[in-house]
Amino acid sequence: MNRFVTLGSATRLGISPGLSSLSMTKNSIMKITQESLLGYDNLTMLRLTGNNIGKISPNVFVPTPRLKVLQLSDNKIQYIPPGTFDTLTDLIALQLRRNFIQPNNPSIFQRLQRLKQLDISQNSFFGRNLSTLRSIFQNMTNLELLMLHTCGIEALPVGMFWNTTQLKTLGISGNAIKSWSPDVFAPLQHLEKLLLSRNKIVSVNVASFSRLTSLRQLDLSQNPFACNCDLMWFLEYVHNDNIYIVNVGDASAYACASPESLQGVTILRAGLSPADCVSHTDIVVTWSTAAVIFLSAIVFALVYRGRWYIRYYIFLIRSRRRRHLDRADGSYVYDAFVAHNSNDASWVVKHLLPRLETEGRYRLCLHQRDWPIGREISENIVESIEASRKVIVVLSNNFAQSQWCRMELEMANHRRLSNWRNSLVLVLLETISPENQNATLRSLLTTHTYLEWKERAQGKFWSALRKALRPPKGAPPTEMRSVQGGTVAGRRGQ
Repeated sequence: MNRFVTLGSATRLGISPGLSSLSMTKNSIMKITQESLLGYDNLTMLRLTGNNIGKISPNVFVPTPRLKVLQLSDNKIQYIPPGTFDTLTDLIALQLRRNFIQPNNPSIFQRLQRLKQLDISQNSFFGRNLSTLRSIFQNMTNLELLMLHTCGIEALPVGMFWNTTQLKTLGISGNAIKSWSPDVFAPLQHLEKLLLSRNKIVSVNVASFSRLTSLRQLDLSQNPFACNCDLMWFLEYVHNDNIYIVNVGDASAYACASPESLQGVTILRAGLSPADCVSHTDIVVTWSTAAVIFLSAIVFALVYRGRWYIRYYIFLIRSRRRRHLDRADGSYVYDAFVAHNSNDASWVVKHLLPRLETEGRYRLCLHQRDWPIGREISENIVESIEASRKVIVVLSNNFAQSQWCRMELEMANHRRLSNWRNSLVLVLLETISPENQNATLRSLLTTHTYLEWKERAQGKFWSALRKALRPPKGAPPTEMRSVQGGTVAGRRGQ
């Protein structure tokens, strides 16, 4: 509070080089240069608040590398040259409040990685450039307090606080902010105090502060709130015991700006209630959504239960379109298709084929012998069933556990039901464990007669099997035509 117009160097004034703190606030100093700071090598605190400083020379702080606190508020600074603060790597607090600074250089703070407090408030042009706001604080990884009051900020760009993860206090009052993306505050997991008063905020919702898990104090006073149902969440938030809402008891601090009938009324007395905010449309939408979900679940369950039948019809239609299965005269290529698991192939080759093909002259279809190479397995199953008068199902635990074998059984059973004739021959090689039986297999074993393989009663077994394969009287003979195919190693899942 004197009338100094210049800052004299310690060398010229004979001041001890051990000086650590210098305060020349509220004087008339117009500029600071590198020469004016000569001799202040050990200075850790420099206060130049309330002067007329309008110009800062480049590299001005080179003589004071140990500065920890620098106060330049209430001056007339408009431009900060590049590299001005680069030598102040130990700086902890920087005040630039109430100047005319414009962010022409987004890298002016890039070397201040130890800075914990930064106040740029009331620089009314500072926040106009969104691209600068997005990047100017990126290197301040230790920043705990950031004041940006009345900086002309109209929007908070996503990425503005990406690296300021240690921030505990953030002041952005007196700006023109209307809304923001919840992602803006996502990095601020340690933020405890957020000041957003005197902006243009009309409404806040559940997502506005959802990322601020450590928030303890919030100031939203003097904003033009719209007192409608969108504000219901904030009214409930006010009663959160873990959050202190600044000035919430002041009738004028949280007053309604709209609708016109509620202008000036405090939001706590606006008469909003959850019951009033549940509209007829919301009820209709809720019940409609629930009905759609319920019906979708039923349809899904039915489709899942009948998935094999659906696939059967799809492949059947595709096959008939190709005219592979167009047999209007009722003739068949095979007497029987043998549905079996690959693990039971030795029984089929050793016992079934000699008895039925060699001795009985029956024409059988086997997947490892008669299926064309390169065709889809599902197509081969459908065509083999449709091309055969009967389907011999060789049942075992291996068969019951196989997805493809179950598909063969489902399709063969569906064909039996749709044609209203007994085209299914069940051969039981071993007792099927209950845990391996699905609904179809359990039903067939309890409602249909099946042949049970026993080494000591083979004569009776083969006689009954040949009788089951015998075509009905008047039926056309099995076509004795060649079928192009190839040997395949087996089927996935068998």
